[in-house]
Amino acid sequence: MERQQILAKLQEVRGIIRQIADETDNPMLERCLRLADMNLHWAQWGLGEFSSFLPELEPHGSGRSPARP
Repeated sequence: MERQQILAKLQEVRGIIRQIADETDNPMLERCLRLADMNLHWAQWGLGEFSSFLPELEPHGSGRSPARP
């Protein structure tokens, strides 16, 4: 798989994860998904896709706080 294809797939998966995390009312599931999103962010970073130092602050659509206490 080409680098650009991998980056596109990672972005797609991150979008799905964020959508589920935004819509769940289960705090444990939300936290697990946020951690998965962070790991995928660092996978993108490792492939040279530099977006931000703080993936949890990247915009993700809902306007909700990225991590609930």
